[in-house]
Amino acid sequence: MNVLFITHCTPMDGGNHSLLQLMVELQREPYSIKPILLTPIEIKSSSSSILTEARKYGIKCVSSRFYPFKYSSRSPLNFVRYATNLFNVPAILNKLKGISIDLIHSNSSIFDIGAIIADKLKVPHIWHLREFGDLDFNLTPLIGVRQEKIIYRNASRFIAISESVRQRFLHCIDKNKIDVVYNGIPLKLISTQKRDNAKVNFCITGAVNMAKRQCDAVEAINILVNERRYTALHLTIIGEGSESSRLKKLVEHYNISPYVSFVGWVKHPEELYSGMDCGLMLSVNEAFGRVTIEYMRAGLLVIASDGGANKELIDDGVTGLLFNTGDVTQLADKMAFAIENSVLARKIASQGMDFSQNHFLSTDNTKTVFEIYLKYGTIDRQRNT
Repeated sequence: MNVLFITHCTPMDGGNHSLLQLMVELQREPYSIKPILLTPIEIKSSSSSILTEARKYGIKCVSSRFYPFKYSSRSPLNFVRYATNLFNVPAILNKLKGISIDLIHSNSSIFDIGAIIADKLKVPHIWHLREFGDLDFNLTPLIGVRQEKIIYRNASRFIAISESVRQRFLHCIDKNKIDVVYNGIPLKLISTQKRDNAKVNFCITGAVNMAKRQCDAVEAINILVNERRYTALHLTIIGEGSESSRLKKLVEHYNISPYVSFVGWVKHPEELYSGMDCGLMLSVNEAFGRVTIEYMRAGLLVIASDGGANKELIDDGVTGLLFNTGDVTQLADKMAFAIENSVLARKIASQGMDFSQNHFLSTDNTKTVFEIYLKYGTIDRQRNT
């Protein structure tokens, strides 16, 4: 079975990490799927590109120009970009010439090139809803909700990565066509032995931008250090992005540089978790929270905002701690709790680790997605033998 997977970007963000894991596992027995990956043309080559990683596993990669239908503004340039897809589709089909495509799997809700190609090739189309769009990235359809309804109407099936995401799309997609399938994350053996018992080490991982709210973590450290006079703590910010410079200036402004470190982008952030005690997930609306599960797997106490899917992943006070999204004083309270109640904090972290190791497994995710291919993709099962 040849499946064309389409992603809207090349950096190894959470969605592409999940896509890569899915493609790799689907290549293996008992599925034996042959994945083909279609991406936009890379403007700048990067070692963190899904193209680089996919090729390591022998996955055929094709790059071509195409644009989304959801944007953060309705500028004339964005309308022009989207309109060029009429000319981009023939170029993509030409690059796929000679490859028999049995099914198309779109990895994001913000582009419709997969729907157009599926219609041209007359093959099933599975659509992965990996983001809210508007709530997390301020992306909305160029022509409004009616455009969404028209674009989504012919997909064979939709996969939402959380119930929160599913609920968000019910205004434009039939509820009976959406399955909730949580992201799958491979189990890894991570040391949970902490390096520094003299202080509590917090970390926050992800692209450094306003959506991920690393600024809230800095504000909470300021409250704890300068207002409440805590000293036995440290925050490590793992990642880079548009807000990095502003955050560094904010740290200097508050005079808390000894308590905050910036380590930039790290290919395997889990290797840093063995020196951490608590992981922060502060996004206003997190569609799933891959990093949340990775924190749990590493034995960290997760402190998360109550927005998006975080409430689906965390049982407050049992497997992690939740606070009101955007409330930096309450975030500081939860961090203070971790500092002052080390035994209870470790117990909650341990319960979170046990929970994560029995849920959100990549093998379960792959099996469920394959079953969706078979059930709704009208795929002949014998083609896999």
